[in-house]
Amino acid sequence: MPIQSTTDISDERRLLTLASGEVVEIRFEDDSVAVYAGGEEVGRLSFRQIEEPEDTYYHMTHAFIEGGGGAYKRQGIGTEAIRLFLECTGGPITFSDDDGIQRDDGSHLTGDAPGFVASIKAKLARGEL
Repeated sequence: MPIQSTTDISDERRLLTLASGEVVEIRFEDDSVAVYAGGEEVGRLSFRQIEEPEDTYYHMTHAFIEGGGGAYKRQGIGTEAIRLFLECTGGPITFSDDDGIQRDDGSHLTGDAPGFVASIKAKLARGEL
């Protein structure tokens, strides 16, 4: 069930109406975007800001939308969370490779993350985000 509609509440908050009619909120919070359903956090995408002499960017360290027994996966919520993060920070963002290496910062890809990251990278390359 994809997102049916999106409503901006503020520059840092957005309500998403799912095809089922349920409303979830995504909220920019420091270096992350949290996902809430029924007032409870059901997911979060976290980033680490990296400052280099000629560039500043954000690297995704954690991503999960596991709440509700996984009922909020594959509905476009993660994509909207990335979109909100980019709008709030100006990006750019990077992701770890799907190489099986477990990283100390948590940025290794597990579960559904390899497919999600591949999808986000493709959308970024097409200018959809």
